[in-house]
Amino acid sequence: DFVESGDIPAPIIISSSHPEEGVWVSQDQLLLNWQGHEEGDWYRYEINKESNLDYDQILHETQLTSKEYLIDESGYWYFHIFRLRDGQLSGISVYKLAIDAQSPEKFDLGVSSYIDENGVKQFYLSFSTIDQHSGIDYYHVVNGKEHGLAHNPYVLGPLSPGVYSFEVTAFDNVGNTYTESRGFTLVGNWQFPWLFVTLLFIFISWLIVVHYFVRKYLIG
Repeated sequence: DFVESGDIPAPIIISSSHPEEGVWVSQDQLLLNWQGHEEGDWYRYEINKESNLDYDQILHETQLTSKEYLIDESGYWYFHIFRLRDGQLSGISVYKLAIDAQSPEKFDLGVSSYIDENGVKQFYLSFSTIDQHSGIDYYHVVNGKEHGLAHNPYVLGPLSPGVYSFEVTAFDNVGNTYTESRGFTLVGNWQFPWLFVTLLFIFISWLIVVHYFVRKYLIG
């Protein structure tokens, strides 16, 4: 049996892949090292999503001073390790890892319109999503040849009849992305040609009148 001792220093954990503890990164391959090794030292270690473990929950043993992992699930992970030396145990060291290797959630890209105070029809894009881990940083929109940062709603302004395509990309705080595209055809509003009909009516009426006078006064 080993006895916990304050004289045995706990391992000092460092990570070249995740140098800032608890800061979100997209890197899901971990490289962990621990310092303070002396000849004959053994270590017990564990990695999971529990922030606190007792000694009897930390089961893996090694004499090495580094460990690599490939994490297959985003979220907070905790690496626990303690030292065994001369029949004594050190305290438990814990290193918090924040891994976000997932894209933001899927979202719908909508195209809508409204009539502004000047009676002009304005079009806009609507979109919104979340990121389960590091959070949404910003959106980027591609509108034909135009592109740039976007806020929801994204006002397009008045649009002429034609075919349009739009693309919005959501970026989370570690650079993961999700892109949604939308295309639509805007058909012009058909209006009854009142002016043309009115002019045609006047012209036909004039022809009738002319025809009447020609028959009555010229032909007899």
